[in-house]
Amino acid sequence: MPARAARILEVRPSDLATFLGVVRYGTLSETARELGVTASQVSKALIRLERALDSKLLERRGRRISISATGRSIVPQCQDVLERLERLASGETPEPPHLILASSALVGSLVVPGIAREHPELRLRCIELPPRALGAYATQGALRRRRGDR
Repeated sequence: MPARAARILEVRPSDLATFLGVVRYGTLSETARELGVTASQVSKALIRLERALDSKLLERRGRRISISATGRSIVPQCQDVLERLERLASGETPEPPHLILASSALVGSLVVPGIAREHPELRLRCIELPPRALGAYATQGALRRRRGDR
């Protein structure tokens, strides 16, 4: 196993939560207070995380800190990891993502197999519509992706 991959396995969920706390609260002391730990523990968690990710997540200037560009860029991923761990711990099974494609029979037969092959995680549904109906839906804005559609 490459060294970087081995370091990634050292990432602790609590260190991710601590990093997100610093992002949210802005200071080590406030993060420590909110998490019920010492500022030293917060600092050590951040150092461990930076080492494991081999990235500088914070800019330190004396007692002041700010989130680095790298740190800002990984916030959504850290949140996602913690959310997935929470779902795993609760036994919740996430529903696979859905894609509903409305197309003519010809386009569907050409496009759907490639999408299914490249994205096996998708639950794919193809609705065959005649070209005239497709045009009507498209001009009325009926064909749009909505986040809660299943």
